[in-house]
Amino acid sequence: MNKYLMLSAAAVFAATGANAGTFQHSFTFGTAGGGSYCDGGSVYTSGSSVWAWQHTNADCAGATTVGQGLLGKLGATGKSADMSDTYLGQIYGIFSEQLGYVLPKKLANGKPWELYVGLNGTTSFLGNSGVLINVNGAQHKGGKSTTAGLKQLISVHKAAMHKN
Repeated sequence: MNKYLMLSAAAVFAATGANAGTFQHSFTFGTAGGGSYCDGGSVYTSGSSVWAWQHTNADCAGATTVGQGLLGKLGATGKSADMSDTYLGQIYGIFSEQLGYVLPKKLANGKPWELYVGLNGTTSFLGNSGVLINVNGAQHKGGKSTTAGLKQLISVHKAAMHKN
């Protein structure tokens, strides 16, 4: 590849500021009914549409998983960030399923969040949802994580897919 072309591309990427790295908010996942889960997260941005996050206390025993995503306007949730999560691979060693959390653009108490589950790259469904609580407060009081029933939920969906 032409070295001038490579230098030009490097300059463009450096000028975009498209990176994440400045702490913005921490939060706890809350249920739709106002209760709380044991897990939450910390979001990092740098004023751009690129976000990084840490899913804290992901297994209710102190595990931290990570992910990244892009802020944009989604049809179902408006301005929000669709964030990946390494939970299934890191905690359970399951790599054929994927998790995606949808977080609101403005992280604040009472703002909605959603968890989507993908199976083998062929199907995706809403696995859980609720509201954010304890924004910038690291209180994780709940007894189960947002993903606690995920293995059973995945089994049910896989069984239903095989019947069809």
